[in-house]
Amino acid sequence: MRVKWKLSIAACIVLLIGMATTSNAAEQNEFVIEPIFKYAFSFDGDFAEITDKSGKWGLIDKTGKVIVSLEQDSRSLHVSEDTIIVETDYLWGILDRKGNEIVKPIYENRFSFNDGIAAVYKDYKWGYIDTKGNIVIELQYENASPFVNGHAVVELEEYQSAIINLKGEIIKKFAGAQATNLFTTEQELYENYNMGDAPKTEEVYFWTVNKLNKWGIVNLNGDVIIPPTYENPSYNLKGQLADDDNWEQYRFSEGIAVVGVEWKRSLINLNGEVIANLNQFDDDPMITLSHFQGGMLGYCVVENLNKGCGFIDKSGKVAIEPKYEQAYSFSDGLAAVIVNSQWGFINTKGAFVIKPQYEAVSRFSDGIAWAQKDGLWGLIDTKGQAVTDFIYDSQQYYGEVYQFHISEGTIRASKNGQFGLLDTEGNEITEFKYAGIGYASNGMIPASLDGEKWGYIVVPDAGAKEERKNTRDIDLIDIVMKIILNRVPAS
Repeated sequence: MRVKWKLSIAACIVLLIGMATTSNAAEQNEFVIEPIFKYAFSFDGDFAEITDKSGKWGLIDKTGKVIVSLEQDSRSLHVSEDTIIVETDYLWGILDRKGNEIVKPIYENRFSFNDGIAAVYKDYKWGYIDTKGNIVIELQYENASPFVNGHAVVELEEYQSAIINLKGEIIKKFAGAQATNLFTTEQELYENYNMGDAPKTEEVYFWTVNKLNKWGIVNLNGDVIIPPTYENPSYNLKGQLADDDNWEQYRFSEGIAVVGVEWKRSLINLNGEVIANLNQFDDDPMITLSHFQGGMLGYCVVENLNKGCGFIDKSGKVAIEPKYEQAYSFSDGLAAVIVNSQWGFINTKGAFVIKPQYEAVSRFSDGIAWAQKDGLWGLIDTKGQAVTDFIYDSQQYYGEVYQFHISEGTIRASKNGQFGLLDTEGNEITEFKYAGIGYASNGMIPASLDGEKWGYIVVPDAGAKEERKNTRDIDLIDIVMKIILNRVPAS
């Protein structure tokens, strides 16, 4: 009799734990906003862009409620400060947060607000409006940047620029020179500063160029940091050789920029001081340069392909000879390089930490990277140890580099043609059952089971879910044991 009771007890425990596990699995894959949209984008703050079944654009909140629904000929929208910027037939206007029209789509540039003001373009002139659509600085300029900490740079006429304040008053004028792109000392360059939000930082400067093709830097107040004395170093920001007409400005990375001095390459610091002359490249103009990352600047000799790619240190010396077929910049202390058509990773001394063995790799991010073997992908750590099995499908490829994106602790991946999410330890934290899945933002992830209807799931917290699961299992076992103790016949 006692044996039968024990068997029944065991069966109950297994059944209840199985129910708890099933319930937990369902919970982590549950849509919190039902998949009813033709497409859904990641949340930006409290709102996300969607398109409905008819293709109309709109905004939803975190409950899935449609806040704004646009006409079908509207192409895009984005939230900026307290407004919604909407585009229709390549013209941009403003709505309030309830979708009411503030300004009809009349401006010819995609703009965003910063300091409560946006640079707008209409009828070949630039000016500034506030969030109510009022023109606060007349449309009068040949070009205009966003405001950053109360300052903007404008082009008054060809080769005459000025820095203005929020009232449109000129703080400093640059006669015979153009003030152009914004950048920060954190190396973020705003090549098309009229196309998006400006950086919110005190460490912002403006490039300037004069009629003699010389480059320098001024700060927000117009103080000259580096006089315009340097030439274009003849490379562009993608590390590709630039022609004479391609005026790609040099940029700072880790406090150093490559510039031209008498049309020879040099390294300068933020004070404009030459810290090294790259004399070793004087007789080899066919060379591409990237920018400093991890204390190293990558370069490739393209005239003699046998020389390949190597790295320069901050003193301007060749730290790693150009002997690799291809190389990525350093991240997490390692750079991916190709030897005999296989990828491996070297350290800053040029020694292999992970020997060449992969068909393709990404750069490292937070100590992990994608690597490909036998056509399938897996995650590895900085010691070359496998974090996951090599069971995942192709990764996103952009600009000759495989992309690796971690969003709110999650990693988007696909397996057998179905998408799901991993955590940074390589655990699968959702089922791989989605036809499409986006990136996590503000705790929400756009996802679709069939590729046609999109909704949102929550960002799974693997640790918290495992803890809840274990707690639930223990609670169920406690309940069963109490029942047992009360009902098992005494011996």
